[in-house]
Amino acid sequence: MAIFRTGLILLAFGTVLGAEEQASRVFRAAERAQRSGDSLQAYQLYTQAAALDPTNARYALQWNLLRDWAALSAQVSLGGLSGDDAEDAAQRITVEGISPSEANAGRLALPPPRLQGSAEKHSFDLRGTARPVFEQVAAAYGIQLQFEDDYRGPASAFAFRLNDLSMQEAFHALETITNSFLVPVNPKLAMVYQDTTQRRNDSAPLMTAEIPIPERLSVQAAQEMVSAVQQVMQVRRIAVDPGRRVVFMRDQPGTILAARQILTNLSRNKAQVNIEIELLSVSKNSTLTYGLQWQNMAPVLNFGTFLNNIPSTIAGFTRFATFGGGATFMGIGITGAEAFATVSRSSAQSMVRAEAVTLDGQAASFKVGDRYPIVTSSYIGPAGTSQDSGIPPAIQFQDLGLILKMTPTVHANGEITLDVDAEQNALNGATNDNIPIITTRHFQGVTRLVEGEWAVIAGLMQTSVNESRSGIPGLSSLPVFGHLFTKTTKAENVGQTLIVLKPHLVSLPPWETPSPVLWVGTETKPVSVY
Repeated sequence: MAIFRTGLILLAFGTVLGAEEQASRVFRAAERAQRSGDSLQAYQLYTQAAALDPTNARYALQWNLLRDWAALSAQVSLGGLSGDDAEDAAQRITVEGISPSEANAGRLALPPPRLQGSAEKHSFDLRGTARPVFEQVAAAYGIQLQFEDDYRGPASAFAFRLNDLSMQEAFHALETITNSFLVPVNPKLAMVYQDTTQRRNDSAPLMTAEIPIPERLSVQAAQEMVSAVQQVMQVRRIAVDPGRRVVFMRDQPGTILAARQILTNLSRNKAQVNIEIELLSVSKNSTLTYGLQWQNMAPVLNFGTFLNNIPSTIAGFTRFATFGGGATFMGIGITGAEAFATVSRSSAQSMVRAEAVTLDGQAASFKVGDRYPIVTSSYIGPAGTSQDSGIPPAIQFQDLGLILKMTPTVHANGEITLDVDAEQNALNGATNDNIPIITTRHFQGVTRLVEGEWAVIAGLMQTSVNESRSGIPGLSSLPVFGHLFTKTTKAENVGQTLIVLKPHLVSLPPWETPSPVLWVGTETKPVSVY
């Protein structure tokens, strides 16, 4: 008896080992089928593996996942889901690990279906209640209609007489007459509902749109445009993601399409303006020097000794020099004196031409000059040590020359307003604590020009006259004769700089491009999109 029980135990143990090995082989085959994309074969093999080894949690998990996919594919296929879409949903469920509800929600986030009816226009002369009139009009364009269970059209019959209508025009007219609205189910089928607020909230499709913000627009500008669209269209859900530079909207298709078109019109490129810049600089310098130039050093001469060495023709002057018992006369030599008059004149003219391109309302900067280094603090450290062990000197760079900032504004009549801010920096020549003093001249103004018109928007004129006199003290101050003992120098410098601008319109402003007319319906009855 004991031997018989042992044999039964060994037989059962061998059966269990065979089932586990077989389940493992089937499970590996299911994984291969799943990786190859055959989800249906994988579902069948997972079912077999789970039946062979019910205690294995891994087999049960994979079987449950594909079981949910099978139910989902059967459900969505009733709504027109093709085999490729079902396969994609199964692939997302099994590979990405998402739930069937998430896969279904991802599909529902796609744009709603659109009716693909005949493009021909038809004329109608019908009379009847809502249902038969709707069906006859839809049949003319190859569209089938289904009505909600409790649909109630107008109680009395009405006449529908219109000529040359497209499918959209005919359906919009019927919606208005019968107080109804259509919801496309697939390209050839649409549902008809009674138009009430509750029914629109429950049955009208919603659409989610993701609109990228162009790189040329700032996030602040995009937020202002979204605020304007929200006030005009009353979108149910609208938000701006500044990190991803995306605008999200969620509402009925008609509202979303109209809001997206408005955002597109608002985000058009601004007008582009090309500004020609000319800097004209003219300078004239003149210098006049005249007078009597005395030598810096004059020798003292002994006339007695000096006259002994001159020819005998001036012997009479020798006797005069020794007059008075042999007295000696002394004198000052002036042989180095010079009388002169010189004049010099010079003139110079320079021109700088440049072009700057900018957009309407955006500033453009133009700089002409140098960056001058200024030492604001000297080396700080112990005396007698290297500069590497202390605080190095601080150097600040200052822009010298002309800095021009221009902001154009384009008007509807073709005129352009330029907001100009000009600044000129130059070294004064003086210093304060060994720091050069910089003089600044600033101009700020607004000018309005016709496209292609030149304008002198700023001018800098500088005139300096210097006169210096040098001579012998006392003698140079004498009236009339003082000029004989004086050197006079007169210098005159005249400089003029002009800033001349001419704007050109490169591209048209947005208002020059016509915008399409948008039919959005009323606030209570937005237009339906077929």
